[in-house]
Amino acid sequence: MIEDIKENINRYIPLSPSIITFHYEACKDDEQIIKLINLIKENNIKPVISIKPNTPVNEIIIKQ
Repeated sequence: MIEDIKENINRYIPLSPSIITFHYEACKDDEQIIKLINLIKENNIKPVISIKPNTPVNEIIIKQ
């Protein structure tokens, strides 16, 4: 997993991908996840969150 997610997302945005995926476990908190999702969506790209096999799906529910 990469350390600086936002920097890497910004590298891909100019390539106009249809989706950008990032790891839930690489984020420090829900606030960072929301910021990354918004950054991706602001560029008309679909955000996708991937999780490790042992991560419970209900753990990724973000409270806004």
